[in-house]
Amino acid sequence: MPESMEPIRKSLKLPGGELSCLCWEQAGREASALVFTHATGFNAFTYRRLLSPLADRLRIYAPDMQGHGFSSARMAVERFRSWNLYRDDLAALARFVGEPVHLAGHSMGGTVSVKLAAKEPDRVKSLTLLDPVMFPPKLLLAVRAARSVGLRDVFPPASLAKKRKIVWNSREEMLQSYRGRAIFATWPDRVLVDYLEGGVRDRADGRVELRCSKVWETATFANISVNVWREALGVRCPVTAIRGGRTDTFLPSAARRFLRTIPHARLVEVETATHFVPMEFPDIVREEILRNTGA
Repeated sequence: MPESMEPIRKSLKLPGGELSCLCWEQAGREASALVFTHATGFNAFTYRRLLSPLADRLRIYAPDMQGHGFSSARMAVERFRSWNLYRDDLAALARFVGEPVHLAGHSMGGTVSVKLAAKEPDRVKSLTLLDPVMFPPKLLLAVRAARSVGLRDVFPPASLAKKRKIVWNSREEMLQSYRGRAIFATWPDRVLVDYLEGGVRDRADGRVELRCSKVWETATFANISVNVWREALGVRCPVTAIRGGRTDTFLPSAARRFLRTIPHARLVEVETATHFVPMEFPDIVREEILRNTGA
């Protein structure tokens, strides 16, 4: 990868802390701005190899959402009740950029992008959604029912995040444990290495740990947006959604509802992709981002 296409890490000061952001600004002020938001538990650096080849045509800003990567968690986890937290951080980053932006996001990042486009339509020029978390309404009703009796983390993936191992003897041990397994089964090694680079810190005892704690990750999964379909009705900008044919997240019934809810949207299906389409098929994702942004 050419050195000139590498990002620079900057910090955006927000109330209570800072938002860490990878910035590719090589294309100059005349280029359109793209803000890319990562999935739950991940970090911006995970998508470095997806985004860097776009840096000659777009100015790109990829934040670590609070509680992830190099960004601190500015809210006590006990008070975390809504993905509006991430939506508002994304809005703050858009204000920092200083002009209407194109939004792209994977999983949670796609959903949060929809929420911002609905709340502040004049701030968003287009949406490119990579297997967003937009569950069918019947499933969301079950989530609402569980929350009403105080059970926010009984469903996967929140229930699984509570059990996640976060401390390891070394980065190499983590890499060997993750390689080819579970959610990482289809990830190229170079992307997995970037995920660890952006998401692991050294401990005083010589071991390493994930920057996104399992408590914070569990809270994020436990508070998935249950209002996203209502919010999506207000989206007016160009929209492209990319769905993995083998996904367990953006299900076929949700994809059909998506097209009914946003009639002007495009749906791109990648038959052999899982939920991790940006890791598995980055060329397709980049092509759709360029098409949607007109870059």
